[in-house]
Amino acid sequence: MKPPVEPLQAKKEVFSSILICCDFLTTRKSEQASNLRWVRDLLERPIKAACCETAVRFELNEFDEHTVLAGASGPNQGNKARHRWFDPERIKPSGLAHLARAVGEKTLVIGYELSHSTRRALDRAGLHWIDIWLHPVRFSDDILFAIRASSPLVHSRLERFNVQEETFFAQADLLKIQNYRGFNKLNRSLDDDSALFVGQTARDKSVLSDNGFLNLLDFEEEFKSLTHNHSSVYFSRHPNEPRLAPEIARFLKKFANVSEIGVPTYHLLAAPQITTVASISSSVLEEARFFGKKTIQFHPSSFELHGEHRYCSIFQDLCFAHFWADVLSEVVNVHSVPEASFLVRQNKLRHPLSFYWGYRDIDRYEQLGRVTQEQVYASSTETTLNSAEIV
Repeated sequence: MKPPVEPLQAKKEVFSSILICCDFLTTRKSEQASNLRWVRDLLERPIKAACCETAVRFELNEFDEHTVLAGASGPNQGNKARHRWFDPERIKPSGLAHLARAVGEKTLVIGYELSHSTRRALDRAGLHWIDIWLHPVRFSDDILFAIRASSPLVHSRLERFNVQEETFFAQADLLKIQNYRGFNKLNRSLDDDSALFVGQTARDKSVLSDNGFLNLLDFEEEFKSLTHNHSSVYFSRHPNEPRLAPEIARFLKKFANVSEIGVPTYHLLAAPQITTVASISSSVLEEARFFGKKTIQFHPSSFELHGEHRYCSIFQDLCFAHFWADVLSEVVNVHSVPEASFLVRQNKLRHPLSFYWGYRDIDRYEQLGRVTQEQVYASSTETTLNSAEIV
């Protein structure tokens, strides 16, 4: 799993500064600020500890996104939109020059969840980047990150820290067993040869397109094909969507073998009766592979974990200076940093970031902790006679 520690030699410096940022071309500023706060706290110290004299900053130089995107943005996208679509190929030379000046000469961009359009805009402006996304596999011992570098030199160093897929296959095997022997068993009967359709939030960045945000009605024929090829189709609504949109609900009612299901997603992925998992672009599609499911994806993902432009699966190493000293060793002068890790690795990032998704449905202690926490909160907010008298 862990790459061997090798002495790091100082290289001729290629980048004199590093810009840590969020997606400043696609995502609105309030959303950027929310993510950049924890990204900065996570990465600033280890990156500075790894680099000898490279400046690390978090602000663009006199940047105006409207100057960059003039003529390239899609229709009806105001400043209040959480995410905006734009065509990077339509950015004018003046816009690319403004982008290059704002980032700065000899600056490496380390960005959190850069869209494909933003990455392409940086490429066209002659800028190099490292892109970091939350990894789609969320059932592991802790959250992971998917990371890719535009520089082949840097990306080849990243690959040394890549978590092998066998790790995820083995974890999924255990969840299959847990589904019928563990603490939280699947207690619902399912039809054989059925399909699961996984819904997404209405304004998910991964469903953004030149026609706005996609939904199931943009893929009616694909969904019809899914219903024709399976005995039943179970529609799993995203937990952050309180109810189905009326137009989606009306569409689903057209199919006699489609029903909405509220069973935890990992229970469904582990169930042998479900043979196919489909979605517009949900991260659950990547997880489903490790449970042996056939997957059907209606719209491309924001990044790839397979093929020529694949991202690396990185565990907790990015929290430590030795990771950045190794990854950046070909492009900046770095210190020789000893390897380090957390003493206890379970949920080390999941807890402080509160990124749980469906993990509490498969972890006994997390589920018990959630119940206890809710009980404590309920009792602490309950007004008692004594406290009322004091007031």
